[in-house]
Amino acid sequence: MNQSVLNNNAYVANQLNSTPISQERLRQLCNDLGLGKEPRGQALVTEMLNFAAQAEQRIAEQDARIHRLESLSMTDELTGLLNRRGFSFGLKRALQSARRHSEEGILAFIDLDNFKSINDTYGHEAGDLILRRTGEILTGNVRKTDLVSRLGGDEFAVLLVHSQRRDGLSRIAILDEKLNSTSYKYGDVRIPIRASFGAAHYSGWSEPEPLMRKADRAMYKNKLSRRRNLHLISQTVD
Repeated sequence: MNQSVLNNNAYVANQLNSTPISQERLRQLCNDLGLGKEPRGQALVTEMLNFAAQAEQRIAEQDARIHRLESLSMTDELTGLLNRRGFSFGLKRALQSARRHSEEGILAFIDLDNFKSINDTYGHEAGDLILRRTGEILTGNVRKTDLVSRLGGDEFAVLLVHSQRRDGLSRIAILDEKLNSTSYKYGDVRIPIRASFGAAHYSGWSEPEPLMRKADRAMYKNKLSRRRNLHLISQTVD
C-alpha cells in the first residue's frame, strides 16, 4: 500500500478515535479521501464500515442496558410504580419547577390499614395482589403528569403537580373514597382495601424532606383517628 493510503489510514484512525462516527459519515470520509479507488483501499473501506456497524450495534445495546438499569433502579418490581428513589427524584424536580414558575401542588402519603393481617390470614400472594390493585386504583385516578409511588411495604405516595390547594385536596379526598370503597376478590372471599391518607400542600418555597414529613404526620394522624373511631364503634356494638 502506498504512502498516500497509509497517511489516509492514519487520518481515518484519528477521526475514529476522536469522536463517535456513523457508517454514513465514515463512508463519506473515505470517499473524500479517495480510499475506494484501488483494491486495497476498497478492502480497507469495507473493513472500516464493518467496524463502524459493529461499534454502532454495541453502543445501541449498551444504551439499552443503561436505560433498563436506570429504569429498574427507580421502579418498584411488584407494582411497576416508582420506588422511593424514583419518587424522591421526581419530587425534587417538581419542587424545582415550582420554585422557577411559582407553581403549587399536593403531596399525599397513603398507608394501608391492617395489611399485616391480610398477609397473615390469606398469605403473601393475596397481599401482593392487594398492593398491585392499590397501585392500579391510584394511577387510574390521577393525571399522567402526576406521580404515583410505592415507597415500600404498604406505603404509597401521590404527587399532584400544578394543582391548587383546594382542588388538590378535593382530588385526594376522591382518591381516599375510591380506595376505601374497594374490595378484592381472592378465591371465595372479598378482601376490603382500607387505607389512611395524609396530604400536604407545597409551593415554590417548599423543600422535599419537610414536605414529606408533613404529609407523613398527617397520614399517621388520620390513621390514629380511624383506629379510635373503629374502637368506639366496637365498644358500641359490644
